[in-house]
Amino acid sequence: MTIRQSSARSHGTPPLRRRIRRCRATVRFWRHRGRAAATEWNRRMLAEAADDTRRGTRWGRSAAVLLPAALGVGALGASIATGALAASFNGPTPRSP
Repeated sequence: MTIRQSSARSHGTPPLRRRIRRCRATVRFWRHRGRAAATEWNRRMLAEAADDTRRGTRWGRSAAVLLPAALGVGALGASIATGALAASFNGPTPRSP
C-alpha cells in the first residue's frame, strides 16, 4: 500500500473528492472577492465621473505620434524597394562542423 492510499483511507474520502471540495471552496472565495472588487471599482468610477475632469483616450495625441512614425517606416520601405537604400536581410549562416 502506498502512502497516498493509506492517507486516503485514514481520512475516509478519496483524494480526488477532497481536491474537488477544496477547489469549490477556492472558487467561491475568489468569486465573492471578485464581486466585491468590481463593486468597489464601479463605485470609484461613478464618484470620479461626478466631477468635470476630462478623462479617456487622447486620440489626437496618439495620432500625432503614430502618423510620423508610419510615414518614416513607409519612406524607408519605399527607398529599399526602389534601391535608393541598400539593405540586406540575410539569416544566420549555418555553422560548419
